[in-house]
Amino acid sequence: MTVSSEFFAHCAEFAELGVRREGGRAGAPARPTQHSHPCLGRGDAGAWPPGARPPTALSSSVCSPGDQPAQEALSAAGHAKAHGRAWVGGEGGDGVGAALARRGSSERARCAGGLAWVRWGAACARQHRRVDVGTGGSFLQSAAGVLGLVLLALHAAGLADAAPCPGTNGHLRFGSISYRQVSGYTVTFLIETQWRRSYSSENVFAGSGTDGRAVAGDIVDVPGVQISADGVAGPVVFQTGDGTQHPLFLTVTHHSYNTSEDFLQGYSTLQHTYRAPNDGGNDWLASLSGCCRQYGAEFRTFLITARVNLALDGESLRAKALPVLVIINSPVLQVVHIAANTYKGGTGMAWRIGQGSELGTAIMPSPSVVDFPVDNNGLLQINGSALGVGCHHVVVQIASVRSVTPYDVVIKVIPHYMEPLRPVFVLGKPLVTNYTAPGIRSAVMPRLWGYAGYMIFFTISARTTRPGATLADIRSFALPEGAVLVNVTTEGSKGDHTMHVDFKWVPLPEQSNTHYVCLEAIDNPPTGGDLLSSGQHCVELYVYGKCVHTYTHGCSMHISIHTGTNSETHAYTRTGVNPNIMRIIQ
Repeated sequence: MTVSSEFFAHCAEFAELGVRREGGRAGAPARPTQHSHPCLGRGDAGAWPPGARPPTALSSSVCSPGDQPAQEALSAAGHAKAHGRAWVGGEGGDGVGAALARRGSSERARCAGGLAWVRWGAACARQHRRVDVGTGGSFLQSAAGVLGLVLLALHAAGLADAAPCPGTNGHLRFGSISYRQVSGYTVTFLIETQWRRSYSSENVFAGSGTDGRAVAGDIVDVPGVQISADGVAGPVVFQTGDGTQHPLFLTVTHHSYNTSEDFLQGYSTLQHTYRAPNDGGNDWLASLSGCCRQYGAEFRTFLITARVNLALDGESLRAKALPVLVIINSPVLQVVHIAANTYKGGTGMAWRIGQGSELGTAIMPSPSVVDFPVDNNGLLQINGSALGVGCHHVVVQIASVRSVTPYDVVIKVIPHYMEPLRPVFVLGKPLVTNYTAPGIRSAVMPRLWGYAGYMIFFTISARTTRPGATLADIRSFALPEGAVLVNVTTEGSKGDHTMHVDFKWVPLPEQSNTHYVCLEAIDNPPTGGDLLSSGQHCVELYVYGKCVHTYTHGCSMHISIHTGTNSETHAYTRTGVNPNIMRIIQ
């Protein structure tokens, strides 16, 4: 697992400060251990609370089975379940579960997420390093070992897998509308939506899945209810804004059987001819409306609205950000890039939270919780602690020259102790998971430069070290037109599993400019567990219309990788007349 050393060092500091749950005083030496065991290290393992035994079974990464009596694991798990915390060592025995018992904004609560203040010997960690931080001795830092020790108790206690996202009887999860001008006043609309797959016990979303429901490749009706202005109920329809409406059929591109996701995502396309470039100087308001949203109060309607003005804008932006944005419950502000670009590579000019009729009957969080501090860079700032654990609908409007693209998204806030269990991107060519603060994943994206007519090719790698889990997928919901993710390979086993996938794209000359590719890695959890996501990671691709340097034998391509703190530039030359395949990232 890739977790920043600062994350561990930060928690080590608070372990040594020893703000003890059990009556200790800050800065005092640790009390002697009440239990002697080779896997608990020296005599500074911390004191256990009265009646509690140290969970020696948590030392699973190195200790032999004979040193791991099951009753001790159950004792530790039972204590965690009963008291909302896991006694896994540290000053006064205060551990991971303390943050669960008192959710709040303190530094200690931020630290305690899935790490614990472990002071066991090095023999019980697979990968470790010591950091001497004062009177208490050494704090064991481990990206794999420490978590392996702690999480057995949490899994047994039912704490590590809880990612509550209670829903309603509704079914809409995500929606976005974009368009491209075909000729004259004729446009092609692309309506991208995500719905609850298990919606209704009737024959809804029926398809070719093993459970009789739709899966990727199927085409289904879009069900739901739309209430007209005069109170008449009807099916969900797409309205072009000039009095015309169309039923929708969804071509399914993604699906999930996992109960914590339970979705279908896909697209609907339709062509429409307006009678004029705009509505008497105003924008045409194209919309998808109906009932109901999946999260929040019952019967929350949606009104996903795009603005079309062909006199000023021949194409709109397509949202490239993920349909569900996963963050952790933390008072530290988290930033997500709401990436969007047009087919031809134009980028957004302004972002804001939806308002008025754009919301349907949804209620937006206050600007202090979710907002764009600057309206021209697409960086959405979120206070996960204030938003709260669960799933929340947020409506965003993204403007180009004159067109406006709706991005009706779900923000999923998971408990902070689950952060170290989440998949991470590794190897850094071009993606790697970085942190801006302890446990807070960075939104900084690498940039790659390519050329129209030449293949852009790179490999993306992700890893999970969640106990018992493997990686299920590396996925994107809005690749550039013509791009594919192919050649999936895996290595490792449950609890330490890596996946690789190749991105391939030959951009056309008319696609020259900026394009975003946003991805996430998801795991295949242990039995009964909730699926975890890496969260959104994006790559920016800049496509030149022609080669910077042209030679007799080919074209030289210059690729820069920006990670926020480091950058590197490489030059690659492909000889020959038709350089179809070019590996840009070695």
